[in-house]
Amino acid sequence: MLCVVAKQDGLTQSEIAGQLSVQGATVTNMLQRLEEAGLVNRSRDPEDNRLVRVYLTEAGRQKERSINEQFGNMQELIFKGINDEERALLLRLLQQIILNITEQG
Repeated sequence: MLCVVAKQDGLTQSEIAGQLSVQGATVTNMLQRLEEAGLVNRSRDPEDNRLVRVYLTEAGRQKERSINEQFGNMQELIFKGINDEERALLLRLLQQIILNITEQG
């Protein structure tokens, strides 16, 4: 969730739910934990008081950078010894698997 908010600060909770394909209640619970940890702030939209927008705090930005760094290191390890053609094939296969699963869903 931190990565989603980092890409587009100020999303609404429903926009986050849509991007993550989860229920709104799930996002609310996750955001409450992230807010308690000091990683995000939630505030009412000044133009539409019905909307709650989510912003990363500086601690949230640092955590997101750390996650991305760890992900990059993991990606290097996973793809070690796999050339670009093999990597592209793997990604196509995984995309097809995801499509198959979501069509069942």
